[in-house]
Amino acid sequence: FPYTTLFRSVSGVAITKLEPRSAAAQAGLQKGDVIIGVNRTRITTLQELQTAMKSRGEILALNIRRGDAT
Repeated sequence: FPYTTLFRSVSGVAITKLEPRSAAAQAGLQKGDVIIGVNRTRITTLQELQTAMKSRGEILALNIRRGDAT
């Protein structure tokens, strides 16, 4: 996610900044979303997210939590 700032939260990796024209924004992610999984693999740290993104190719299925919904 170029131009995206992330930090570790209690149960995933939260998006704290999102550039409007980034791939993440175009995919529908929003500031405040919490990434909790990539391709059905649980994500709890920024390192896990970075590893999953590098090893999965160009298409990723993300599980996110937005507000009280997942």
